Amino acid sequence: MIKRCALVICLLCLLAISSVSAEVTSIGAEIITADFEDVSINLSIPRVNGLSDWLYEEYLNTSWRLEHLQFAKYIKEMAVEGRAAWEESGRVFPFFPYQCITEFEMKYNQDQLLSLIWLFYQYTGGAHGGTVQKSINLDLNANKPLKLEDVVLALRLE
Repeated sequence: MIKRCALVICLLCLLAISSVSAEVTSIGAEIITADFEDVSINLSIPRVNGLSDWLYEEYLNTSWRLEHLQFAKYIKEMAVEGRAAWEESGRVFPFFPYQCITEFEMKYNQDQLLSLIWLFYQYTGGAHGGTVQKSINLDLNANKPLKLEDVVLALRLE
């Protein structure tokens, strides 16, 4: 009887351990919006959840948030300067409020590999705005960015 109880307890422990290691990484978004007289800000910041290393998860989320907020701060500062220049010019042309928009798209999330595309859009006057695209590729097993040479090397070894 004691052996059966011990066996049942061992099986339950194994099930608990396997469920922890089978965590699924999910990607959510933190949305930040703000409208000012001189700029409109709309940020969609990716947030990763479910990594086995909570510290790396916090590092990613914090650094991604900071990068998006730094971009918004930069556009806001440009908008204040642009509006001041417009007022000094005697307002001979209309002032169009600046825009700061970030978006992201998950391209791949399997086998402990995560790939995201970020879009940073800014309108700072003129005929049209501009978009910068940035890719983020992570090896979640190693808790590090995935580089092209890592992939090429892995393909060579196969």
